Amino acid sequence: MMTIFPILAVDMWTLFLLLIVCLSVVYTLSRRSSRRSTQKTTNPQPSQPEPQRFVGEEPKEDISKDVPTEPTTDEPAPRALEPIVVQLTKEFPGLDNELIYVASEEDEDVNNFLQNLPDYIQDITAYTHLKIVYLPKLVPELIYGGAARYRHPSLPTQPPYLQQYVRNDFMLQFIADKSVRMNLKRGFLCPGRLLNQPNSTAVFLPIHHVSTVMMWLKRIMGPIWNLDADYNPPKKCDSLSRGNAIVLGDIDDSQRSLSRPRRQPQTGAEPKEKQVVTDDIGRLMEEVKERVDRLRQHGVAEYILETLFRVEDKLSRLVITSDHRVLLPDYSNMEIKMEPLVKAVYLLFLRHPEGIAFKDLPDYRQELTDLYRMLRPTGLTARARSSIEDVTNPLSNSINEKCARIRAAFLTRFDDRLAQHYYITGQRAEPKRITLSRELVVWE
Repeated sequence: MMTIFPILAVDMWTLFLLLIVCLSVVYTLSRRSSRRSTQKTTNPQPSQPEPQRFVGEEPKEDISKDVPTEPTTDEPAPRALEPIVVQLTKEFPGLDNELIYVASEEDEDVNNFLQNLPDYIQDITAYTHLKIVYLPKLVPELIYGGAARYRHPSLPTQPPYLQQYVRNDFMLQFIADKSVRMNLKRGFLCPGRLLNQPNSTAVFLPIHHVSTVMMWLKRIMGPIWNLDADYNPPKKCDSLSRGNAIVLGDIDDSQRSLSRPRRQPQTGAEPKEKQVVTDDIGRLMEEVKERVDRLRQHGVAEYILETLFRVEDKLSRLVITSDHRVLLPDYSNMEIKMEPLVKAVYLLFLRHPEGIAFKDLPDYRQELTDLYRMLRPTGLTARARSSIEDVTNPLSNSINEKCARIRAAFLTRFDDRLAQHYYITGQRAEPKRITLSRELVVWE
């Protein structure tokens, strides 16, 4: 009996310790459960923030419940959002500060955004000479904006060519690697130099949604990007400084520029009349530059003009009507309007296909007077006679101003590659002439 009681005592102490351990575990678990429930009630999950709207964009109906959301992780942005350098075919038309939207799989939100770009984005892109090209809009813009007929003046005024259409996958054909081409879903195609790549390359900027569009625009346009609604950059930009030749101040073909004519070093005060003429030429050049800037196309737009509008360039007949109008019947009977004295100078050079040297202008003063009297049958005023003397004075700048106006009259109507045959040209110190074949000139 004495040996049994110690054994029972040991077992009782073991059971007692096990009971204490169990109670301790239960108490700990219950405390943790209580703490979690308290945190849920005191720290509720923050509500989802309202979707961000771009400056100038109207509030839209919340459709987030209908749009599948992408999983959020702490991992870095996927590689698909990085620029992709692509190799192009030899037939690629070239890029000219353009961001061309390319898509093999369409996204309605992105399409709507690019079709209706906010005004502030259009202002900033114009200020940076950057052009966002949305191909389905391009052909109507070329037609109704006048660029198609500026490039091809022989196109009819009532266009039967509105059926022409360009899809967003048009540019994919110029990507050399077919495997790369098939994996490009949506994005901008742009010159490599916009992202510090070699000038010879093109870069594809992948787009997942509208926010990706904004990301690329901010990255490319850099420090001038500003989302402040009060930011209004200038809308005018000198995008014709890329070598497109127009002579306005000096008709010497070796100096084709839109810059203001350089004045000779002054030995004294400049005569008031000469200063007025120079200022007139400057204002004229600004007007022509703005007009031509709107109509002349570069990059993919020029390629599409040549591809879709397969029009053979041809020179129109030039008709001088019985009432002295200047018409181009093969360019939809286009009329070239000029002021009387400017038109008289034009008719004078048109009468002399061999050309006229400026130093010999005094010899043509009477003929010019007769032409002006024909245009103004009411008679010559003293002011008109003085203007004719200025034009035929080789030391005056008036003849350059008249030639500039003649040139502007044609350049504002159609492209220089055709217009140069109709206005007065010539090398310095050589006779100036109108190169149009006189077989195309009709005097009624």
